Amino acid sequence: MMDLYETFITVVESSSLSEASRKLHTSQPNVTLRIQKLEKDLDIVLFDREGKKLILNPSGSKLYEQAKN
Repeated sequence: MMDLYETFITVVESSSLSEASRKLHTSQPNVTLRIQKLEKDLDIVLFDREGKKLILNPSGSKLYEQAKN
């Protein structure tokens, strides 16, 4: 589960799945799968999706603050 939170934090701070994947030394599809798994495990949506762009929503912002602490 820690990998999922690390991935989530990196995506938020990178503002890009591709940039997050570079920082995490993994593929962009793998980062996408980790975010989807975290959302499924927590049963919440963390990002609003506009095309390929991810926008952190209020639930995601709350989790980000908790995950950083």
